[in-house]
Amino acid sequence: MRNTGKTRRPKSTDSRRKAGSGDLSEKKALEALGLELYSVIRRSLTRFGIPTSHQKLLVERALRPNKKVPTVSASVLDKYLRLSDLVAAWQLTPGYIDPDGNPRVLNIRGPGPTFEKLTRQFLPAMPLDNAVALACTVANVGTLSGDKVAIYGDMMINTAKTTDSCLAQAIQQIARLLDTCIYNANQPFKGRGRMERTVVRVIPVSDFGEFQEELRPQIQDLCERVERTLALRASRATTSRQKPCEAGMGIFLFCNSNTKRDPKLATSPDRYSYVDSKGLTA
Repeated sequence: MRNTGKTRRPKSTDSRRKAGSGDLSEKKALEALGLELYSVIRRSLTRFGIPTSHQKLLVERALRPNKKVPTVSASVLDKYLRLSDLVAAWQLTPGYIDPDGNPRVLNIRGPGPTFEKLTRQFLPAMPLDNAVALACTVANVGTLSGDKVAIYGDMMINTAKTTDSCLAQAIQQIARLLDTCIYNANQPFKGRGRMERTVVRVIPVSDFGEFQEELRPQIQDLCERVERTLALRASRATTSRQKPCEAGMGIFLFCNSNTKRDPKLATSPDRYSYVDSKGLTA
């Protein structure tokens, strides 16, 4: 994938402000982009079931000075994140895996490496039967005869089962993406920012399903390798004197059937390769 060339840019957003303080076109562009972002959010919230009239009230509340908006998404997702940690521990912790490295079939109750022990560690406020039901509903977990439970797939936790958890997940993803973009915008032009990549091509909409199935095992394998890498570093966070941070990787596939891009231009090998948040093709 080819680089389309170098462009001179100010070193940071502060220098951009200084360089463009009298540039009305830049200010108008930022306002137009801000309006577009609000429009995207408005349409999305409407599709989630929040009418425009209620959205106006929410915006007014969000814009009140000195009014901190609670992070409800974290509370909504808390049980799913805890369950995710439980499933990861089941698949990675000695005692819960067999000699080949595969997760064991566990007794639900009892001493030793059981699902009950994992529940006490990761979901201490949730009754055991509720934890089993949650795992069987949103994770690749199922019950077996003899009061046992097993993993029959990957580590994925499906938060799309309910509308509120799906919206909460979207909020978390958007907040993290914007934080990465803002961080990168404040780095020197040739500085090393946080990785952020987008790959875009125009394809027949009927091909999307095949495209997704082709990438699914590759993405899942990458996610599991990242989980193992982060787990090793997370174990040091409790003893390190350094300030902790939430670190990770987000991946999603998209299919926009309302694209206005010209397929003839979009298939050129020199256009729209993969782009980071600084606008550099790599």
